[in-house]
Amino acid sequence: MTDWILQVFSAQMPASCRSRYVVIRVLEVDAGVKRVTSRRAKEVRRVVHESRPVPAAGTTDRSSRVRAMNAAQSMIADRLEKNLCFQMAIGAKLESGQRLTDAEYAMLA
Repeated sequence: MTDWILQVFSAQMPASCRSRYVVIRVLEVDAGVKRVTSRRAKEVRRVVHESRPVPAAGTTDRSSRVRAMNAAQSMIADRLEKNLCFQMAIGAKLESGQRLTDAEYAMLA
């Protein structure tokens, strides 16, 4: 099984940019992982989404930081919903006595 982590970190920007910028990243990690310090850590299966650098300031719904954060959170919610639907379909298939295909076994790992 996998989990998803929403990671927010400061972006490397040129010195001509006066304000701070952040990048928002969605990582697919092994189950049970609570914290990841790098996208190249061994617990990270893949980077699902990485936003462009957005200004760190702004708290309204129109700010690009809040929009990027909302997009990442909705992406995680969609993936969790799809994962739950897949698990329910597999459970129903097993309860009815049907055999799983190789692709379904691979997705369970």
